[in-house]
Amino acid sequence: MEFLDRERFTAVSILMLRIGAGAITTPPLTVWIMQTIGWRWAFVIPGALGFSWVILSRRCFRQPEDHPTIANDEREIILRERSKQIGRES
Repeated sequence: MEFLDRERFTAVSILMLRIGAGAITTPPLTVWIMQTIGWRWAFVIPGALGFSWVILSRRCFRQPEDHPTIANDEREIILRERSKQIGRES
């Protein structure tokens, strides 16, 4: 996934927040699942949630060229910034 320079810090912060929240909530949730419905479900439920997350991510996150809800002027700004970043990396 690509981010503009001015949006990169926010995107990384959100990603790190999600990782931290998952690391905090997973152990107690797994113990609760094991104690209430059995240890096998402690593997099945997180696995199913992981596959659900993959499907949701594939449906929601798209490249700017293919995204149906991005306005044309915003798409042009994103593509212009991308070409500047690619030129700088070369």
